[in-house]
Amino acid sequence: MEMDPAMIRVREAERRFLQCFWWVFPATGLVGVMLTGGGFWAWVSGNRPWLDWHRLWSWRAVAICVGGWAIVALWRGFLWRRMAPWGAIALVLAGLACAECAVRLPTVQAAFWLAARSRGYLPEVCYIRLEEAEGRSAEDGAVILVGSSQMVHGVDVQLLKEILAPRDVIRRVCSGMWAQAMLAMWGRIPFRAGDVCVQIRSAFDFLEKPEFDADWFRPLASPSGWSAVFRTAGWQIAAKHWRQGVDYTLAAFSECWRMRDGAIAIGRSFWKGERKPPLPGGAGWTERELEWSDWQWRAFEEAAERLEDAGVAFLVFEGDVNPAMQTKGLQDKHGEFLQRMEDGEREGKWVFIPLEEQDAGIGEGDWVDMAHVNAAGCEKLTRAVGRVVREKCMVERNRTLAGGAE
Repeated sequence: MEMDPAMIRVREAERRFLQCFWWVFPATGLVGVMLTGGGFWAWVSGNRPWLDWHRLWSWRAVAICVGGWAIVALWRGFLWRRMAPWGAIALVLAGLACAECAVRLPTVQAAFWLAARSRGYLPEVCYIRLEEAEGRSAEDGAVILVGSSQMVHGVDVQLLKEILAPRDVIRRVCSGMWAQAMLAMWGRIPFRAGDVCVQIRSAFDFLEKPEFDADWFRPLASPSGWSAVFRTAGWQIAAKHWRQGVDYTLAAFSECWRMRDGAIAIGRSFWKGERKPPLPGGAGWTERELEWSDWQWRAFEEAAERLEDAGVAFLVFEGDVNPAMQTKGLQDKHGEFLQRMEDGEREGKWVFIPLEEQDAGIGEGDWVDMAHVNAAGCEKLTRAVGRVVREKCMVERNRTLAGGAE
């Protein structure tokens, strides 16, 4: 069977390329060797990298050169024989599998997300991925903060750790982390039996939210939340947003796809970092009837069931908005939100802490926009959260001790 003329021309072009540029493969490897060490980590931090010429005289450099020549030899060998379609497919799949395994290495993860963060990519996402790569060390039960920008800007983790010591505090918060998003990133939250999950939720979290926000899900997606996201969204939403569903599915099972947005951020400012501080969102509401996002509530209840199955206590603090920017549409839904939360508490799904019980003392001067407190408000809210969590944990501890004594 004769070869297609177009394929013959392609192979000839490949042979000419290898004849002229065979040296690129070992040379690229040697540059990589010289970049490792201080020069590479300088680039990760957003500074100019440098080459360490002393690394050329090492066994690693020799191994890299041999590997580069091996690639050239294999490529030339494939050009002299006709590969069956299944062989080419197997070769591509093997390459993708190797790449997937390589990017999952903790060192690669740390370097990648540090580089993305120094180049302006979502700092909260980078923080979560870096914390995940480092792993959880404490064996005792911890307080795990989960939530959206109200938690990001409203709770000072260091101050909360001082208040709750010796109990550890783990931060898994990110702007826009509604209930559905929490399910999507479930595998990134290191829950263990005996932990306490703390969230700040209000009607704000369940009103007119995206039906399927694959762009948010992508960098934090995990396999353990994949089915739950589709189940709580419902088949109508899943069918309507099938493209986003495919995107999210790829992200849930492929680390390379999860790193896509971070790689784009690194590529846009490859040589120089662009540090941008996180800013609160704070979008306002118009004076109109607001729609309840039922899929977000279903996702919230699904998360509560998972926490119960995992032996994790669930504390939900009522969130608030700036009194000066309160709207009628939000007020109308606030009563429904309180009723749902109280019903869930009676059913044993969570412990709900309303504003009166928090007694944080936050006033009109403690807000920076509609939904986020300033530094003074953050300290007040953090101390209130710490006091309530400590009280609830002590009650649970006494109940456990009493049960053991019986």
